[in-house]
Amino acid sequence: MPKKYLSYRNQSDAIHLMRKWIAESGVQVVFDFLIEAYKVAESQDKHYIGCLIAMTFDMRLPKHAYECAAKLGIQLDKDFSVGESLLANLMKEDLDKGWRKIFSDKVVYTPIYTEDDFDSFEHPLIFSNSCSRKIAALSYRDQIHVIRESDGAIGIVIIDKIKDSVLIDEESFQGAKGEEYPLYFTESTHYVSPVFRLRVIGKLLEFFLREIGYPTVKIRYTVVFNSPEASLINISDYFPGGEFAEQWADIRVCLRKDYRDNYVFHDILSCIGGEGSIGLKVSTGLLNCLAAVKILYHELCYSERMLEACKSDASIRKLCKEFSIFSEAE
Repeated sequence: MPKKYLSYRNQSDAIHLMRKWIAESGVQVVFDFLIEAYKVAESQDKHYIGCLIAMTFDMRLPKHAYECAAKLGIQLDKDFSVGESLLANLMKEDLDKGWRKIFSDKVVYTPIYTEDDFDSFEHPLIFSNSCSRKIAALSYRDQIHVIRESDGAIGIVIIDKIKDSVLIDEESFQGAKGEEYPLYFTESTHYVSPVFRLRVIGKLLEFFLREIGYPTVKIRYTVVFNSPEASLINISDYFPGGEFAEQWADIRVCLRKDYRDNYVFHDILSCIGGEGSIGLKVSTGLLNCLAAVKILYHELCYSERMLEACKSDASIRKLCKEFSIFSEAE
């Protein structure tokens, strides 16, 4: 993080760049840097650097981010992360410079419906009744949905309807056509790992959020095996202490048999947070990123190229150019 951004005069750029810095250096490194900067900062910069410190908590412990922001007297929106609230506050004061890459009309006019009625009859006991109209679909075919969790984090949820015992394998392998997707196996069939699908979605979403300079907000990933008959034969290998635990390190996996008659998600917020036109303006950045993910994920699934999204940012940029994700004016 360049030192020039430690001045409140550069707060707009810093808010837009924070996600990029954390991706490059890690949240702990950025946090430690800001703590040391806070200790020696001029009085007019201390409050601002404190705001940046609160943003680092967005990426790992949103509850602590709220607590830190509250102590600093930051005006917070209950439906937003601290980073999103800070951007909204800048917009209200007309201080945001709008550091953003521009999406193409193809993306802007791709709908992300946040008022869809979730089919709770087909997928019972995942979301409580109060959540039913706050869920957006990224892929109906693969049952991938987007929610805003109660602490302001974004949740990407994939619902697996398998009713059998499943052998997990999260490693890609060399097949007749080259490198193949990780597969799950049942007695009668096999299918692409839902964890792998979430990782592809996550790679794309994080890329787009960084590219447009979207402020800090935590992204959580959840796989729900919602049939009571579903079981994962080698699940212990992927839990903490297991041989392959790192492959599920940032993925929550829920089995219906562990929840019995209880909901997986009890309380969620609307993806479109904030108040009035300013809140909508901030949320539009997120919705456009989700629309870009929706388009690119569909194209990669159709052409069997999902592995390309897992390689590097450079690979995703090539895909964006191929499928006209960003405006040509950029």
